[in-house]
Amino acid sequence: MELLTDHSLIYLSNKLDEYIQKFGNEHIKRYIGFYEGIPTNYLKDIFSMFHYHFNHLFKHMNSRISSGYYTADESRSLIYWCEQLKTVESNLKGTKYEFETDAYYAYIIEQCEQFLEYYRGSKIPDDFSRINIAENAPIFIIKDSISITTKNQKVSFSLKSVGTGSYATVHKYKDDFYNRTFAVKKADKNLTEEEYQRFKIEFEVMKKLKSPYVIEVYNFDEYKY
Repeated sequence: MELLTDHSLIYLSNKLDEYIQKFGNEHIKRYIGFYEGIPTNYLKDIFSMFHYHFNHLFKHMNSRISSGYYTADESRSLIYWCEQLKTVESNLKGTKYEFETDAYYAYIIEQCEQFLEYYRGSKIPDDFSRINIAENAPIFIIKDSISITTKNQKVSFSLKSVGTGSYATVHKYKDDFYNRTFAVKKADKNLTEEEYQRFKIEFEVMKKLKSPYVIEVYNFDEYKY
């Protein structure tokens, strides 16, 4: 049992109770494995529940594309979960639990919101494409977190700030799979191209070094710097 020591935890506990009372807990653990690094069980369960319901409703959407019509009950359900996602995102903004939705799923949700109707079902646009269902990776990531693939499965771990330097900030996380602590060094977003190249060269040089007095480096993410 987690101690409800801050307002965010109280909020998450109440939201989880609300969802369980409304939908039960039959599917609450369906995608829990993708969210093992989440710092609170309340949010871990909420993410897993969101993941299940969006996937379930998107699968039904795929089955209805050929007919051009998304049924009324599912339309109302998808509207509900889209609204709940926005509500939870808004209430956690600026807290240590602030999170981001996978860019592709965020795009699909935005598309669906444009044509979903609460009554009598929804007409699916003619140019609406089949949805790629995310069944092997998380779709919600804590803003200060990192996503790692282990055993052909993606999981996320929360990052803890360690310090800052001239070009970057340093965070760390505990990887339960390897049972080791890793560091993540993120370049500042306002670096000049020359400064960014110096940051990248640092990685390339350290990659060549083998010494008990130098930290080993493993990966450089071009997209996230």
